[in-house]
Amino acid sequence: MIPKPIDIITEADILALVSGGVSERRTIEYKAALPGGADGERKEFLYDVSSFANAAGGDLLFGVPEVKDENGKNTGTPASPIGVALSTTLDAEVQRLTSMIRDGIRPHLQGVEVRAIGNFRDGPVILIRIPRSWNGPHMVVFKDACRFYARGAVGKLLLSVDEVRDAFLATASLPERLDRVRRDRVSRILAEQTPLPMTQLSKAVLHVVPLAALSGHSRIDGAALADAMRGLPTMGGSGWNHRMNFDGFLNYTTRQSDGTCVSYVQAFRSGLVELVRHEFLSLRDGGQTIASIAYERELIDATHDTMRALGRAQQSPPYFACITLLGVKGARMPRGGHPVDRDVLFLPDVQLDDAGPNKQEIARALRPAFDVVWQSAGCARSFNYGEDGSWTEKNR
Repeated sequence: MIPKPIDIITEADILALVSGGVSERRTIEYKAALPGGADGERKEFLYDVSSFANAAGGDLLFGVPEVKDENGKNTGTPASPIGVALSTTLDAEVQRLTSMIRDGIRPHLQGVEVRAIGNFRDGPVILIRIPRSWNGPHMVVFKDACRFYARGAVGKLLLSVDEVRDAFLATASLPERLDRVRRDRVSRILAEQTPLPMTQLSKAVLHVVPLAALSGHSRIDGAALADAMRGLPTMGGSGWNHRMNFDGFLNYTTRQSDGTCVSYVQAFRSGLVELVRHEFLSLRDGGQTIASIAYERELIDATHDTMRALGRAQQSPPYFACITLLGVKGARMPRGGHPVDRDVLFLPDVQLDDAGPNKQEIARALRPAFDVVWQSAGCARSFNYGEDGSWTEKNR
């Protein structure tokens, strides 16, 4: 894989692969031409894409032929790039390739990127970047192929029955791993093991977890983490400070009067991001109330901003958004109902598959979690959603 974000790869980087003699390997493969419409070509393309997703991820470069040996066989070493001649517009070609991936591989792949680079003899080199998937194994289903591939040092390999079974078992354990990670972090917050001292008042906690973070093998370079997360706002904070720490990178807002932390964002090197905001309950009619509009808006905004930051850190979807409310026993919703009967609410986790959804799409995805909060206080649902499912303060 070319060691750069795909959006800054240039023609010079393609030429450097040739001058450096970078041969095909587990994370890179060269193709002289794009797949055509024949079934065999389409299957071969899907086998290549799925093999990268089922292994370590990688780059497919179209328009870069291979040097041939004396028998006319490909050697895996790139020859001078020639690019690909497009019979239609670039947008239409990208749509064709992404449609093939969408329709021909199950479960659906997330985070695949396509980019045209340079202007060579016949046109641009088309780079398809396939991230490692933690939601596999992925099977090619085009024309009932029903095959699983992964990558080895010499290219793609058909997975054996035992290897497919092991891959499914690994995926099946993901919900349990997510729950363990989430509950461990919440227990640390309850035990006051936060990056900075906080009061014991009510807290809203948001964990945004890339699927790769659950593997135990994901690790983001400290400098890259800082660049991606420095601009991520704290919940409810009008300004924030930031610094590196042992776990990764920390943004935090403190109270001027006593220096107490009121909100923080802890980005871990694994890709997990933890956002905590204290004192999110308000006083109303002599009791504590969950300010539904304010806290739902803050969580929608925070989820949106965190997903964008994770994208900058090259962490591909899917992401899981996990909301936990602490210190809410006895609190009510603005519409009355009944007091919440427990101190900690672990709301349903939500899977977010799109790398760049807008806030309304995130709001729709978070609705099941918000509904549970209202139901915990004796109400039927969140009244901040209209009949069409959209979130707005005017719905109330």
